[in-house]
Amino acid sequence: MAKTCPTHVSVVVPIYNMERYLAETITSVLASDYENFDIILMDDGSKDESLSIARTFAEKDERINVFSQANAGASAARNHAIRLAQGPYILPVDADNNITPGYIRAAAEYLDAHPEVKGVSCE
Repeated sequence: MAKTCPTHVSVVVPIYNMERYLAETITSVLASDYENFDIILMDDGSKDESLSIARTFAEKDERINVFSQANAGASAARNHAIRLAQGPYILPVDADNNITPGYIRAAAEYLDAHPEVKGVSCE
């Protein structure tokens, strides 16, 4: 029996002046034990080094895509990133939050096994 590819997950991260936390957040996503994901970093007109940090990570990992927009707020940045998502599953992560290595896997496996469920979240 052929192994099926796990469902693609797009991790969307709206960013506004988060240079203090952004590298840690991105690193936590990259540490995932799930293999089929991309990261969409949407800078919302940051005035600090957030966009530069995002671009540095994107240069090192092809799963990371960086976009920028004029400041319109976190919701607008998140929604813009969601419109660019490649996967059927969307994982919103704030730029000052971290996820555990098993989180994407657990969420995707649960959603795959329960198609009637439309969303999952952490505790």
